[in-house]
Amino acid sequence: MYFTLGNEELPHYVKELQEKGVDLIIVLSHLGFPQDVKMMQQVKGIDICLSGHTHNRLKEPVRVGDTTIIQSGSQGSFIGQIAVTLEDGKVAELQHELLTITKIAS
Repeated sequence: MYFTLGNEELPHYVKELQEKGVDLIIVLSHLGFPQDVKMMQQVKGIDICLSGHTHNRLKEPVRVGDTTIIQSGSQGSFIGQIAVTLEDGKVAELQHELLTITKIAS
C-alpha cells in the first residue's frame, strides 16, 4: 500500500464531474494542510477543500487560486460552517464561520 498526493488521480475525477455539469466540487481531504495547499496549487477545478489531519484551526479560509481551503481544528472543539452562493455555475460568494462546541452538563 502506498499513499499519493492525489495530484495525479484527482484531475480525472474533476474533469468527469465538470463534463456531467456539476457546479460545485468539494474535496474532503485528510492529507494535512501543507499537502492540501500543494495539491490545490496543482489541481484546478476544485471549489472547496475541507482539509484534515494536521488539526489547524483556520478562522479564515485560505485561498489557493480559485480553491478555498478550510480546516476546523481538532477534538470536536469547532465545527466549520460554510454558506455558498452559486451564480452561473460558479462560486459567487462563500461565507465561513467556526462554531465553538461547548459541552452541556446533563
